[in-house]
Amino acid sequence: MDISRFRRTLVKLCFMIFPGNGSRFIDIYDPKTQTWQKLNSEQPVSVYSYTVVRNKVYFMDRNMPGCLGVFDPEENSWSSVFVPPREGGFWVRLGVWNDKLLLFSRVCGHETLMYDLNDKEKGSKWRVCDQIKPSASQLTSVLIEL
Repeated sequence: MDISRFRRTLVKLCFMIFPGNGSRFIDIYDPKTQTWQKLNSEQPVSVYSYTVVRNKVYFMDRNMPGCLGVFDPEENSWSSVFVPPREGGFWVRLGVWNDKLLLFSRVCGHETLMYDLNDKEKGSKWRVCDQIKPSASQLTSVLIEL
């Protein structure tokens, strides 16, 4: 299998291959059993950025403007999270920091938004993250460890 055109991520020690070409199928490799499983997402998926928070995969999909896709492998369920529109630009990458989802902008001062998954009181809204401001617009990968 040629996996070079797919996005890959680890979830609870499984290797997931997300398509970047609009396929409905996601391949999952379980290293414990050394077996592959094909998961049907029921809709075309074209992932261009993803991250894992609390064993859920959050991803940006060209087919889902205005929201992030969310896949929960433990429940085998799909959901979505609203993404605020970006005036004069668009969002390009996802990241994670302190159990918070980060959304990076390509233009407009390279603004970063933060979504607190623990904050039920405030309704888990996107907020500007002043602590993290990328100096470049061509982010390809985001990993923050402090």
